[in-house]
Amino acid sequence: MKVKDIMTRHVTSCMRRDKLSDVVCEMWRHDCGIIPMVDKEGKVTGVITDRDVALALWRKDRAPSEVLAGELPTAKLYACADTDEIDDALRIMQRARVRRMPVIDKNEHLVGILSMNDVALHAHSGAVRKPAITFEKVVDTLKAICRHPEASRRKTATIAAS
Repeated sequence: MKVKDIMTRHVTSCMRRDKLSDVVCEMWRHDCGIIPMVDKEGKVTGVITDRDVALALWRKDRAPSEVLAGELPTAKLYACADTDEIDDALRIMQRARVRRMPVIDKNEHLVGILSMNDVALHAHSGAVRKPAITFEKVVDTLKAICRHPEASRRKTATIAAS
């Protein structure tokens, strides 16, 4: 099964010059927690998540209408191609520990979003369809995404022991 078979196709995007208030409005209107950022040519340059917005506004202590999308720190961009196999996309999500990622075409233009919602809604028991997104693949991917890094576990253990 290919990413294009299950991805969300109708995706909104933003540019660096857009206000965070507009980005958040789009998240609310489209019931999503991620907005890809694109350049003038439509190539994906990054993503903004609802968590990114919350942390940026807390750090900057400014109104969302006063902060531009381009002011947010950018993390490494993880994306997949619409022609990728689902198993390959799930491996990227597991390694990167992301629940959502942009789907791009061969020219790096945004064509969709692949989310764990899309994956879970298309999952079946292994015997139903081949090739299938099995329940086991969904759970394995979620476990990898949800796993805390080692340093975080040690810090938590230290706090709990105090």
